Amino acid sequence: MWKYKNEEEVKEIRQSKKNAYKKIWRPGILAVLLFIVFAIQTKIGFSKYRIPSISPITWEEFIEEGLLSAFWFGLLTFFVIYAGQIVLKRRIFSGPEVLMCLKCNKYKNDDKIHRCDCGGEFVPLDELEWVDE
Repeated sequence: MWKYKNEEEVKEIRQSKKNAYKKIWRPGILAVLLFIVFAIQTKIGFSKYRIPSISPITWEEFIEEGLLSAFWFGLLTFFVIYAGQIVLKRRIFSGPEVLMCLKCNKYKNDDKIHRCDCGGEFVPLDELEWVDE
């Protein structure tokens, strides 16, 4: 049977959800990945606007210009995504929360409607635990 976790655990879960948008690891990982992709693309010299589509640049040019522009691109990406999370007050790259009705055990993704057709109420699944009777 499903029942609520103890009050302390539920309070801790709700607090972590409340501040989840302030975490920086997801925007940071995306910024690092885009830095790497942009740096590789710069070194290879791929450009759809040039006649020979691939014309690599020298390592000196890459170190002087390519790495710096890739760094600024990654940094800009990080700040845009992190600022978006702060403004929207939610994590940008997260899936929907799963809710469950305690009365009929029906599941659904959070659509901000917490009343079930059976008359019960949907609650977040991570605030519940299974207890054998």
